[in-house]
Amino acid sequence: MKFAKTIALASVTLFILINASCTPEEERTTSCSAEIYGYSGGRYIDDTTTTFSTSFGRINTSTGAISSIATGRGMMSNRQGAFNSSDNAYYYFAHVDSTDTLYRIDMSGAVTPLAYASTDNYFSGLVYDGFHNKLYCFRRNGTSNFISEITVSGATYTTSDLTTISDPQYDDNATVDNNTGTLYYETYSSTAAYQIEKYAPGGAAPSTIATGLHEYWGLRFNTSDNSIYAIQPGGAIGNYSLFKISTTGVSSFVADLGFDVNPKYYSACIDNCDNKYYLSFKEPTTLTTAGHLYQIDMTGSIVSHHSLPTPYSCMAVKY
Repeated sequence: MKFAKTIALASVTLFILINASCTPEEERTTSCSAEIYGYSGGRYIDDTTTTFSTSFGRINTSTGAISSIATGRGMMSNRQGAFNSSDNAYYYFAHVDSTDTLYRIDMSGAVTPLAYASTDNYFSGLVYDGFHNKLYCFRRNGTSNFISEITVSGATYTTSDLTTISDPQYDDNATVDNNTGTLYYETYSSTAAYQIEKYAPGGAAPSTIATGLHEYWGLRFNTSDNSIYAIQPGGAIGNYSLFKISTTGVSSFVADLGFDVNPKYYSACIDNCDNKYYLSFKEPTTLTTAGHLYQIDMTGSIVSHHSLPTPYSCMAVKY
């Protein structure tokens, strides 16, 4: 009997030790799986016709092939989509009409255009904050800019302004730390300086963590090392570089990528499961709709490159 109690006690102790050594983050990482969604096609400029469409679906990062599940409307200049895990749907702003339609696409392929009540606004910087389970965006009205919370109801959406910000640089340059809900984004000031700011929804006013004369593109948060990654034109023409930025604003050069990027037509995301930075863009040097998809590890090494018939726009990661 005493021997049986000793075994039972040892088993309980071993169970506690094993579970104490495995944090929730490690458990999540072990079972982590992700898919990247976005769309191909689209136009270069605003268009009010209904005759063109984009092909929305999941991209196979190993082959560059896209499994289409729906068609919608969009532009190549749209850089940022958001995947809302609470309703298992993908969202993006169309930017192809005067009403700035927000599109919702569920995984069955059902497309729902969500209308906004006013036409005097411009929306961008769409992110899904998994910590607060909310969609946020930039809202521009005249010369005023805001971070706003999006509420979807039926076939419409509304916004609630949370804070005023400076002019968002390149509009879709926003990311979120899903461990804390903190937003990071780049703005442009009247002194010709670019700033990276952070804002915690419901908290204090935005604060500037970094300032510089050269802008970053493709700001994306990596929960694997709690850092922001972005690209920037390198020292040589036709060469971009990868940078790592801490949450306090310390920027570190990672690597020269060795290729040119089209900053007007690009999209970026980080898959926190495979710890890779994905970058898609339209061919920058020729008058063509051809695009590229690069898979880059966090040391700046090119893991893969796929040539695409058009850029893969508005990338968002589904976990």
